[in-house]
Order: sequence, then structure tokens, then C-alpha cells
Amino acid sequence: MAVPSPKFATRHPPTFARRIQTRACIEGSKHRGEAVDNAILTEDDIRLIRKRREEGWSYRRLTSVYGINESHLAAICKRRCWAHVA
Repeated sequence: MAVPSPKFATRHPPTFARRIQTRACIEGSKHRGEAVDNAILTEDDIRLIRKRREEGWSYRRLTSVYGINESHLAAICKRRCWAHVA
């Protein structure tokens, strides 16, 4: 995971990078998956998230484990985001 530059960290709150990632993920972007500079998750994380969701884990529980918001988790589970990961 890439660490934001100090300039970035002082100008924006910590959740700003997550919002950018979520927006780019849903709206579409040139970069995908771990190639995104501020990616929080790996492809292995995505596979595990989908598996745990199928096993009945709630979005709330997954957000506490992975530190991303519920709308991003829903997009991952519904394959609107990270669709290239099997």
C-alpha cells in the first residue's frame, strides 16, 4: 500500500483517499486494483471479502476488519468494483 505524501496528508483528512478510491472504482478508471496508488486492498483481500460475504458476514463486520465503507464493500461484492478479480 502506498503511503500518501506529507503534503497530501496535511491537506486532506485520512478518509479522503478512501473516498477517491471508491469514486474511481465505481465511476471507472484507467488503473485497476492494486495498480491504483492509494489502493487499500489487495486482490487476495477482495477474494476473501467475497467469500466471507457469501458465508454470511455482515457489511458492518467487514468494514471493521478492512477499514473501508459499506458502499465500497457492496460494490466489491456485487462486482461493480474490482470486477477483474475472479
